[in-house]
Amino acid sequence: MVIGDESICTEDCECGSKQYFYYCNQGMIAVCFKCGRFESSDLPTNLVDIFLEDPTILMSLIKGDYFKALSDITDPDRWISLYTRIN
Repeated sequence: MVIGDESICTEDCECGSKQYFYYCNQGMIAVCFKCGRFESSDLPTNLVDIFLEDPTILMSLIKGDYFKALSDITDPDRWISLYTRIN
């Protein structure tokens, strides 16, 4: 296992593309930029509802670095704590 390895920081999407993992203080989310599907098991329900109503909000939060790519983490302890949440 290598920190930041894209094969660890993604999973297959139902559309055949990849979902990329992002994190913030409230939880993690997997996003497919091809079909727009996203999944989260630990984000607050009201936040997920907002993203379902207007997906551009999620994209703005990713572009604004509110959600950070799991592949960008360089601190091993932080990376392991987040990685164990998805596996």
